Amino acid sequence: MMKICIVGLGNMGQSIYDALERGGFEVVGCDKEDDLSEKVIGADAVVIAVKPQSFESIGSGADLSGKLVISIMAGVSVEKIIKVLGSKKIVRVMPNLPLQVGAAFSGWYASDDVLNEEKDAIVDILMSFGTEVEVDNEDDIDKITALSGSGPAYY
Repeated sequence: MMKICIVGLGNMGQSIYDALERGGFEVVGCDKEDDLSEKVIGADAVVIAVKPQSFESIGSGADLSGKLVISIMAGVSVEKIIKVLGSKKIVRVMPNLPLQVGAAFSGWYASDDVLNEEKDAIVDILMSFGTEVEVDNEDDIDKITALSGSGPAYY
């Protein structure tokens, strides 16, 4: 089973942590006071669940090159994530809070460097807290964010 490091244990990060743990994944959390370089040792994937304005501060000190990086940050492009973290295997996901009860709808987009078997792993991860759909265009993630990510809050 995959080992997944969750960076940022706020509402969404903790909810993802809990859902993945229930789904049988090996999960390790990394919060502000933790050393990211230690937490990612042996991790197959790293979920970035920090606020977009805090993102650049996590990039220093940890070698994430070669790791599968899953970002739930709204508005932070694949290009910027590659620049800050050094990994080229980037998946942008927009889950929503119903993931707490296994009812999330998560749209996702993978960079060209993400392998097919890694995409299969993404599907397994996302299915642990709801349904998923892969989109072909990164711009579609922003549209999903407006509808799926913010929609339940307006409802």
